[in-house]
Amino acid sequence: ISCRPCILMFDSLVANGRNRVVNNIRNYLSVEWKTKGERGPRTFTKHNFPGIFVEGPLQENFCDCGVFLLQFVEKFFESPITDYRFPVERKDWFSQQDITKKREDLRRLIVRLGPNRQLTSGSRDT
Repeated sequence: ISCRPCILMFDSLVANGRNRVVNNIRNYLSVEWKTKGERGPRTFTKHNFPGIFVEGPLQENFCDCGVFLLQFVEKFFESPITDYRFPVERKDWFSQQDITKKREDLRRLIVRLGPNRQLTSGSRDT
């Protein structure tokens, strides 16, 4: 595993403005570094903090962004990327069926936790 810092971008919609997003993150980090001011000046650039776009599974709709985010995070921790040479491809990390299952698992969890949440908030009022 290389110890070079970078910004990994998982974009399941292949949206325009990817570079703008990465530049905004770098700008934010530069301002935060300057504000903290504990370790001297530093500017985050594409040379010392590159953005890497991971080519992964793509959404078939515009409503599964959160489900894809959760699936990307889960897969990243299960099998971390160790080779950051371009292109970084993970198109086979998961399937559309995995997303459908994840969405259903989340729905079941929300339904299961729903009544408990109402009871907890209701018990404070009594």
